[in-house]
Parts: sequence; C-alpha cells; structure tokens
Amino acid sequence: GARTREQALSICALLAASSVGVRDHLVERSALKVALDNVSVQDAGQPSPVTQKMAAFLCKVCAWDAPLAIGEDGGRLVNALAVLSTSNDEEVLLNALKALSHLEFRNEDHLVMLLRHAHFERLIFLFEQPCVEICSWAARVAHKAAFGSVIGMQAFLLQEPIPALKELLDREEPEAHREACAIFADILSVGGAHVQEVVGAGCLPRLAELLREGPEDVKQVAVRAFAALSLSCTPQRLQALIDEGVAASAVALLHPEAAPQTVRPALRFLEGVMKCGLYLQEQSGLVSNRFAEAMKAAGAVEKLRGIAGAYDDKTACLRALAISQALTA
Repeated sequence: GARTREQALSICALLAASSVGVRDHLVERSALKVALDNVSVQDAGQPSPVTQKMAAFLCKVCAWDAPLAIGEDGGRLVNALAVLSTSNDEEVLLNALKALSHLEFRNEDHLVMLLRHAHFERLIFLFEQPCVEICSWAARVAHKAAFGSVIGMQAFLLQEPIPALKELLDREEPEAHREACAIFADILSVGGAHVQEVVGAGCLPRLAELLREGPEDVKQVAVRAFAALSLSCTPQRLQALIDEGVAASAVALLHPEAAPQTVRPALRFLEGVMKCGLYLQEQSGLVSNRFAEAMKAAGAVEKLRGIAGAYDDKTACLRALAISQALTA
C-alpha cells in the first residue's frame, strides 16, 4: 500500500544519503529501478506523500559528485525528475532541481526527455520566482543542460532567456548572481548575435559591478563572462568597459593565492584588452596603446610579474609573463 511505499522510500533515501558506496549498492541491487517501476509521479502538480518521498529519494540518489551508473534507467530517471520539477510543492520542486543539477546531459536521449516536457521554458519561469533557492537551483540545472551539447544550447537560447537572467543579476542574493554570471559567460562564449542581446539588455554594467564588489566566488564567474566578451568586443565597447573599471577589477584579481579558476580568465580578459588596444592603435595611427596604458595605471605590470614569478600554474605564469613583457616593451 501507499504507506508501505512511503516508508520504503524514506529508508532508501536515508541509505542513499549515507555514502556514495551505499548509494551505488542500492542502485546495483535495483532499488532505483524498482522505484521507477512502481511509483508514478504524474500527480507532481499536487503531490501525494508517496510522490514527495520519491522526490526525496531521487534527490539523495543523484546528489553526489561521484558518477551515477544508471545505464538504461537514465532516461526514465530524467523523465521522472522533469515531471517532478513541474510541481507546485516547493520541497518536491527543490529535490527535483537538485537531482537534475547533478546529472550529465551530453547524452542526447536524456536531453530529449527534458525537451519533451518544455523543461527550459519551465526553468526560465523559475528564474523569476521570489524564493532564491528555487531560482538559483533552476539556473544551475539550465546551465548544466543547456551547455552540455550544441542541441541543448540552441534549445535554451530559443527560449530567449536573457531578460530573465538579467532579473537574476539584479537580485540581492550572491547565489543568484553566481549562477547568472556562469550562464552569461557561456552565452558570451557562443558569440554572434547573442553578444548584442546581452549588451542590449543592459547586463554589462551590472556584471561590472559584481566583478568589482561581489564576493570572491561571484567575481570568479563574472570575470569569465568578460574574458569571453573580450574575444568579440569592439574597441568602443571595450573602452566603455574600461571606463566602468572592468580592467582594474580584473587586475585586482591577480594575486598568487587566487584560484586558477579566477586567475586564468582574468589573464585572458587582460590579454584581450591589450590586443584590442594594439589593433586600435594600428588602425587609428595612435601614438600609444591606450588600453595598455589603462592597464598599467591599474597596477597591471606589478601584478602580472607577481603571477609570473610565483604562481603555481605554469600556463598562467607564461601568459602573465607574456602580457607583462608586452606592456613594458
């Protein structure tokens, strides 16, 4: 009966949460398969107690960084979670989103399951919900599903997500900022018309503000967005970014204790700034590279030499050395 299923799912959820090894043993002994075979989640909109326990169990099964060996049950798992993520029950919705955020979507069969349920449209709707936990997890799932494959990226961008992402940037919570910046970094990496969409939506001043004033984990993803933008940036737009203090903020991230995930994109952005300035100098017959001068005024040479001489990442050291030499040539 329903009560027995509730109890069984609760026990399995506790076991799956205890360790990766126990979780894997449950999956090997077909606990996940049996649950998917015997528990319908079609009432997700107004879920029964059994559906609530099912969502919690699936979350605990998925919510480990270690890969989940689910084989042929993968499609059914994604399908169940896609249905559960339409729930009006906040706890069920959060469990489904957390589970989906740990799955990989390079497998197109899994992605098709999401598309069948208009999942990107649903996630973008969730970006604008008042609960920061819901909108942040929704953004994390969208990022994972959209940028795991070309099809995912195209399907996501067709939903015109940039206005909703701008709403995430304008919120007060760092969790929302981090997820939105990560998505913007990948959208800007795509280039083309999407760059103008981001610019036209007025996102760059807010990204610049977060790079300048946000917490470290937000700065880390914000500088990735500017590194991507620098690859397709016009000199005029880059000048506006320099006026916003973006180059100075990127320079400030360069210290030997910083994580490679911060230093590498900061270096890529500064390299892009310098090269764009050199192009402008050559095309306009200017006496000097004014972008390089702005970098030097922000203390770039000293910071770059500090990275080149003491940073524990050979690629970053070499890039920092090359930029510092170009600035002082």
